[in-house]
Amino acid sequence: MQWQLARRRSRRGERGAAIFIVLLVISLMSALGMYAVRSASLADLASGYNRQQVQTHYVADYAVSALSAASRPSRTSTLRTWRRARDASAMTN
Repeated sequence: MQWQLARRRSRRGERGAAIFIVLLVISLMSALGMYAVRSASLADLASGYNRQQVQTHYVADYAVSALSAASRPSRTSTLRTWRRARDASAMTN
């Protein structure tokens, strides 16, 4: 009977440690979850910036091509060439 009382007394001290460990694990898991959500949202944001950069690159490349084609000397009149360049730039907008 004495050993049962001693065992109960020692377990009372362990209960506080168990609660502390459980709260520590729960807080670590919550922090890990918040990090995962933040990381995923930043990845989505970065892919949006990359898409915008690619679109801007191709629009600028097309504008340079259109201007170089429009400024090339040709047998047609200058007015007709500039109208084609204007119509091509209107199609991109």
